[in-house]
Amino acid sequence: MTYLRIDRNKFWGWVVVSLLVGLGIGFGTMLLLTSSRSDEVRALNNRVAAAQADLASADASLTALVSQNAQLTVDLDAANAQIASLQGSSSSTTTDTSTTTTATVAMKVTSRTITPSSVVASENVTLTMTAKVTGTPTKVTMRIYNASKSYDKTFTLKKVSTSGKTQTWRATTKAPTAKGTYRFFATATKAGVSVTMTGVSAGTLKVK
Repeated sequence: MTYLRIDRNKFWGWVVVSLLVGLGIGFGTMLLLTSSRSDEVRALNNRVAAAQADLASADASLTALVSQNAQLTVDLDAANAQIASLQGSSSSTTTDTSTTTTATVAMKVTSRTITPSSVVASENVTLTMTAKVTGTPTKVTMRIYNASKSYDKTFTLKKVSTSGKTQTWRATTKAPTAKGTYRFFATATKAGVSVTMTGVSAGTLKVK
């Protein structure tokens, strides 16, 4: 058997070279792994930053919604209070009742009418307002209004005839142009005392 004999100096040189090559490969591999790990870390950091940004945005949106809900609650309470106020005001004027109980002035509204009692808004109809009263009042008025009070007018009537103790007062006006149901009642006044037709609901005028 023949053995391969290597010179001593060459042998150690070969060993040193082999070690250097191995170390180079090891360091190179380590650098590659380190670089790869750094890329992964950077990617994770970017993901964390993006998630934090989304969370901050969601938190801001939640805060805005809470604030909006609080404002809507305030607005709703205000609207309910306004509706209650309007309902109270409407209910207080739905029925004709005497505005005085003074017995020294013997006045009475015996009837009040508006003709026609139903009109078409687009036809520009003229209304005739008539009230019959006793007790020789010095002034008679007719009030016409709707529930929302967007239309609320009081007209002064003129005395047109007298029959016995009953006087007839009358005036004309254009019908309201907005569709809906309107209420009306007459008031007679004398010496600072005013009365309306007692015990009945306000009259009704319909605009179609």
